[in-house]
Amino acid sequence: ISKGIKTAAPAETASTTPFKRRRLSQARFTNTSFHSPVKILPEKKPESVDDLQRELDSLTSKSREIDQELSDLRAQGLKTEELDWHIEKLHEYNDVRDAAHIIIGHLAVLERVTVREKHEQYGLPLHD
Repeated sequence: ISKGIKTAAPAETASTTPFKRRRLSQARFTNTSFHSPVKILPEKKPESVDDLQRELDSLTSKSREIDQELSDLRAQGLKTEELDWHIEKLHEYNDVRDAAHIIIGHLAVLERVTVREKHEQYGLPLHD
């Protein structure tokens, strides 16, 4: 370095732009073209009138079978309102069960035991 010429210290010449290193797993996708995750379905060929009529007949038959099943269930005294009540109670049960699983998990962590051991301690099934 000659006298009279001032050189910048390395810190002064360093770039202020942040440099982010890419992981090796990310680097291999850098130069590839974009591939959409959306699947493109092949164009559906127009169906013949006979095919459509057969499909309509099949669906009509299924609809009649379901209507008959509903009629039979109503004749046995079952009501859709009761089904709604049962579904609501099932949701409540699932919420309570989930909360119990969370509490058992926390207890297991605090006591430094496995969840399996907590289930055995309380006489609970492992799978329900």
